[in-house]
Amino acid sequence: MAEPVIRSWFAERNLTPKQIKALELCVSRKSAKTLFGGAGFGGKSYLLRSASVFFAGLLAQLGFPGQVGMLVCKDYPSLKDRHILALERELGHLGAIRAQHRLYGHCFEFHDPALGALRLRNADNSEGYRGIENAYILVDELTELPEEVLADLGYCLRSPLPLPFLPFLAATNPDGDGYQWVKRLWIDRDFSETNFNPDDFGFVQALPSDNPTFKQSNFLETLTSLPEWMQNARLHGLWDRPAGARFSHLKESIHQFKFEDVFPLGIQSQHELMLGVDWGLRDPYCALWICRLNDDYYVYREDYTANVPTEGQAERIQRLTGENEFIERVYVDRQMTERRRNANTG
Repeated sequence: MAEPVIRSWFAERNLTPKQIKALELCVSRKSAKTLFGGAGFGGKSYLLRSASVFFAGLLAQLGFPGQVGMLVCKDYPSLKDRHILALERELGHLGAIRAQHRLYGHCFEFHDPALGALRLRNADNSEGYRGIENAYILVDELTELPEEVLADLGYCLRSPLPLPFLPFLAATNPDGDGYQWVKRLWIDRDFSETNFNPDDFGFVQALPSDNPTFKQSNFLETLTSLPEWMQNARLHGLWDRPAGARFSHLKESIHQFKFEDVFPLGIQSQHELMLGVDWGLRDPYCALWICRLNDDYYVYREDYTANVPTEGQAERIQRLTGENEFIERVYVDRQMTERRRNANTG
């Protein structure tokens, strides 16, 4: 039954101290949202598969058998390559893949009914997970997903039973299209524009050196084909260089500044200011407010968001520019000077 499975689970899976810490953090609060990894080869995918047994077994021990969770990847090819084959290989003695279960759809069903099942879903088909109840949710490579997925998944992380915890466990590298919002919440811990409880968010960094198989792997060889900034991100867990960064040599510890230190009185009318705008719709638009001081250039404000029509981008820029800020020069994306038939579609 579930009890002996869980009692020996950490030892059987050879989980690292970092992986165990992440699981313990997940069940430490009712609505814990734990991010694990932040580098390559830290055992992220392995942890997610292990977590499915840990959560299901622990809930069964606490009197809630047969709970169902969900594992999410950005698309089906990623789900298949990263997890479906591995579930069969690693957990085949505990369950089996069901292509179309009558209750759970595509899932991994445990042989022991007390452990329930693990739904297998891809985020590019939101109809596959909206409106269903899950006792726990596992997400692989969270930075590959847009920010709204957190609300979508949060909606289906619920139960009519008084479960002691409803864990959200995500794993990721420190790069990807969703880099900015993941970093803002879990690394920078900036919740100013959300209704989330900061105490629910926890980050457990796992580096390649935390993986006991690292020295026997060819991980370092696989990094050589990547740009230098991505090599450093995957190897050292650096979060200061997003994917596609134009100035990948910049480092947060050197180039970041505190606004109040440089501008103790705020932006004044005599400051030399300029604005840079990169138009985008599905791909995020970006506006940067820049001040020149003694031949140094300070980016003191950024607006970076997607799915905002052209007129909306202009309105955001106007609203965010202070009354005392006189913009002397504006540098715009070349596409913005071209005539467009529809301001909403570009």
